Amino acid sequence: ANHTEPFCHGCNRIRMDARGNIYGCLSDPTYYQIPDSSEGQFEEIDRALRNAMQTKKSQFTGSSLSMKFIGG
Repeated sequence: ANHTEPFCHGCNRIRMDARGNIYGCLSDPTYYQIPDSSEGQFEEIDRALRNAMQTKKSQFTGSSLSMKFIGG
């Protein structure tokens, strides 16, 4: 667990829940939506992924968000 052995500094992951919401960090409940119909919407998908990556933290700050709520 990140509380006992921090791994934020090396984390290169983003997570997607079953609804298609993208989370950049488990320390931040902010999410970004992927368009329902991704056909021809590469710019919107790219923007959502980039925004999620920018929410990543250098260390765990605590959150009510848990991996179990997004399928992890």
